[in-house]
Amino acid sequence: MFFDVREVCRENKAGRQYIGQLNMTKSGKQCQAWTSNTPHVPNDKFHDTSFPDGSREAAENYCRNPDSFYLNGVWCYTMDPNVRREDCDVPECGTVCLFLSLECINIYPYALCILVKMLLLCNGSFEVSGCFVTVVVCL
Repeated sequence: MFFDVREVCRENKAGRQYIGQLNMTKSGKQCQAWTSNTPHVPNDKFHDTSFPDGSREAAENYCRNPDSFYLNGVWCYTMDPNVRREDCDVPECGTVCLFLSLECINIYPYALCILVKMLLLCNGSFEVSGCFVTVVVCL
């Protein structure tokens, strides 16, 4: 099973490759769909190729950074008519500490390992920037 680090954190400060499903800003405002013109009309310089999902439609209302000049992370247009856009709280990779847990079921004469939760470890023996996960095989 492969795990794409771009689903949980920003690979760099700008976060242009982030593909997670966060759709709320740092202050808790709901994100507007990138294809919607209500309550805010999106900047017309953001084309489908500006999104790591491949299109504005595929980006739904998730936090993204289609703006090549904005380097402070992912953001979205908000559903609040008084706040056009706001940053989202997506950490940079290497600052995210999550955990991997395995559940082993004994089947004679072997044990079958089932991945219960796949999350990324950091600041230990696992490397976040290279993004690899060691899978333990139970025998």
